[in-house]
Amino acid sequence: MLIKAKKSRKSRGSAQDIRQKTLKNLTVQLVAMFIVAIVVSAYSWVAGYSAFFGGVIYLIPHAYAANKLLVKKYELTSAKQTLAELYIGQIWKMVIGALLFALVFVLVKPLSPFSLFGSYIAMQALGWYLQMKADKRFIKL
Repeated sequence: MLIKAKKSRKSRGSAQDIRQKTLKNLTVQLVAMFIVAIVVSAYSWVAGYSAFFGGVIYLIPHAYAANKLLVKKYELTSAKQTLAELYIGQIWKMVIGALLFALVFVLVKPLSPFSLFGSYIAMQALGWYLQMKADKRFIKL
């Protein structure tokens, strides 16, 4: 009985399992982004595409970081190298997000900042919810 519990706990956190759950979370967030953009566009066209851009600004860096962390093989590297890769990935995630915000604010006119930031925050909250819902614990990315 003790061996069976260890096996189920080990398989629950396997790399393949985490990849599948992360892909599922990103897919749910992508669908939610389109639904929010369509619903908000019924109110105003500017608010709709602003909400869409807010979702895109959240999803692109998040997908980049997830791809970088989950595709790369860390078995052959030391813990120090792996931690450095994780920090570098998170730094690039922030840089990409900041660049996307800057591009949207410079290139998109007119823009609804409330819709942009509202959908960005909603996507962040949805991501937290989906991570907590997965096995009732956080997926550590």
